[in-house]
Amino acid sequence: MATLVNHPLTLSQAATAPARSAYRLQDLYRAWQLRRHERESYGRMSERDLRDAGVARWDIERELARPFWRD
Repeated sequence: MATLVNHPLTLSQAATAPARSAYRLQDLYRAWQLRRHERESYGRMSERDLRDAGVARWDIERELARPFWRD
């Protein structure tokens, strides 16, 4: 019969858990900043730029209305 043992975290493992969480938060923040910047760039596009890209103005308006945390 197998015995399950709960081994405590070593000091180095315990220290890296908050660091990993901080890195995840940092990555999330960067992704949000990039998404916000991209959406602002879309809002500054001229009608000619939109035609060249094959995008309608209403597509851009809909994208700009979305919160930055939504992908």
